[in-house]
Amino acid sequence: ARVEVVIWDTRQKHTPIARTKFSLGHSHPLYSIVITRSVQNRENIISVSNDGRLCVWDDHLLIEPKIELDLNFGREEITTSCIAVPTRDTSLLVLGSDEGYVYKARIHDDRPGIKSGLQSHQGPITTIAFHPADKQTPKEVADLYLTSSYDWTCKLWSNSIDKPLIVFEQAHDYVHDIQWSPIHPSLFAMIDGSGIITLWNLLEETEVPILTKQLSEYSLSRLRWSEDGKEICVGDATGKVFVYE
Repeated sequence: ARVEVVIWDTRQKHTPIARTKFSLGHSHPLYSIVITRSVQNRENIISVSNDGRLCVWDDHLLIEPKIELDLNFGREEITTSCIAVPTRDTSLLVLGSDEGYVYKARIHDDRPGIKSGLQSHQGPITTIAFHPADKQTPKEVADLYLTSSYDWTCKLWSNSIDKPLIVFEQAHDYVHDIQWSPIHPSLFAMIDGSGIITLWNLLEETEVPILTKQLSEYSLSRLRWSEDGKEICVGDATGKVFVYE
């Protein structure tokens, strides 16, 4: 199989500006990619394939990965479904798995690899979303992250505690994506397989969402907030995109 990491410049729409060599890095489909800030205006691209192989690439030099890891927990190989990196600690990588586990790995240590694992859901984990903290955000808030799963739930966690702070069980189907508002510290959105989007405000209510709306008769797959936090873009299983104010 030909597996590549490709960089596009939207000002040059015809061809990518850089790509990895298909003979290096991954040989299985990629499940998730995250980008973290490096040094001297460079960025690291972290990619994970479904065979548990992790690669770290320099966005200015995609010839070969800077770091290659085969992720194992104990003697067991793991499968990954999503990954995320905390805003404040870019050496920590948090991975969700098809088995419902959340794994925490260090990728820049002397002995890089997975350091811990926790059964977090009863089905595949679809999204891990860390709080979009800035420099002024208190540590207890910056440590927060959300997980969503095929078990019809999403959960709020702290990076320093091994049990969920809140479990949200109001989904009507598989939960496919969950994302924090970029400007409101307690607001997040969730979408599920029944075509419903749900908004939660943790400062107002943790048992009932502040808004529930049917956007499509088909499964909703991905959502993103606009940078100003005033709009949400949602895609469904048929390829339609909805913009919700």
